[in-house]
Amino acid sequence: GSYEDCIWQHYLSQIHGNQMIVDLYDWRIQHQNEAMMDTYDYWISQYGSNLVDSWNEFTMWNFASGARHLENQGYEEGFDYPTGSEQALTLSYPYSTAGFIPRIAANFIRCRNLNSPGEALRVTFNGADHELVTLAAVVNVSYFYQTGAMYMIPLDANNDVVYDIPFDLDGVYSVGIVVGNANKTGGSEAFSLTVDLVPFDPMAVGDDVPAFAITGNYPNPFNPSTVIKFGVDVGGPAQLDIFDISGRKVRTLLDNNLGSGQHQVMWDGQDDTGRGLASGTYVARLRVGDQVTSQKLVLAK
Repeated sequence: GSYEDCIWQHYLSQIHGNQMIVDLYDWRIQHQNEAMMDTYDYWISQYGSNLVDSWNEFTMWNFASGARHLENQGYEEGFDYPTGSEQALTLSYPYSTAGFIPRIAANFIRCRNLNSPGEALRVTFNGADHELVTLAAVVNVSYFYQTGAMYMIPLDANNDVVYDIPFDLDGVYSVGIVVGNANKTGGSEAFSLTVDLVPFDPMAVGDDVPAFAITGNYPNPFNPSTVIKFGVDVGGPAQLDIFDISGRKVRTLLDNNLGSGQHQVMWDGQDDTGRGLASGTYVARLRVGDQVTSQKLVLAK
C-alpha cells in the first residue's frame, strides 16, 4: 500500500496492539469483497473504539510528525516521519478561513506568532451538519525539545464548537488545528474556522463539559511507556495511581489540583522507586473528590 495506508496501520497497532492487525487480515481472508474501510471500521469497534474518534486521533498524530513530533505522544517513530504540509498558515489574530475536506482526509491550519503569556487560543468552528467531521489541536511549545500537547476537540450534534485550548501560550511556538472528514463514502465536507487570542482560564475549556472518565491510553499494550488520557468535569484535587493486578499501589502519577477539561499523563512502566515493572495487567485509578474511575493497562515486554 501507499504511505498513508502504512501509517494508518502503524497508528492502529500502537493504539490497539499488533494482534489487531493480525485479526483484521485473518478476517479479510474470509471477507475479500468487503470494502477495506468497512473492515477497519468493524475491527476498530471490536477493539472498543470507533472510526470517527480513531480518524480524529490519527490525523492529529499526522500533524505531530517530523519537526512537529511530540516526545512520548503520537507515533513512537514520529520524529523520523515527514512533516505534514499545512493548507493554511496565519501569523495574526483574529484569523478566519473556510474550506472543504475530502472524505478520509484532513486539513492542517498552522498558527504562529503565539508567544502570548496569560492568553489561550480560542477556536470557533462550524462543520457540515450531520456528517463525520472531526477537529483536533496540537500545541508545539518547542520544535527543538519536542514538547507540547494534543487535544481531540468535541463537537456538538451539528459539528459546531467554541473551544478554548487549555494551554497558556507563554513561550508557545505554534498550534496546529486539524480538521478531518471521517466519512467512508461521499464527497468533500465544508467547514469554517476562526481562531483568536483570549485570556487563559484553566477552569474554562470551550463550551463542552467533559465526562469524568479515563478515556483510554495509547499505546495499549505498551512498552516502555503509554499516555493515559482522562476527562475531569469538575476541577479540584486529583490523584492518578497505578495498581498491580493484586491491588497493590505501585506508582502515583499525579497528585495535584486540576481544572475541568481533558488531560493526559505519561507512565513509563516504572514504580515509585524508579524500578521497571514486570509484564502484566495494571490498573490506572483516577480520583477527583468523591468520583473514582479506572482503566486497565497492559505492559508487554
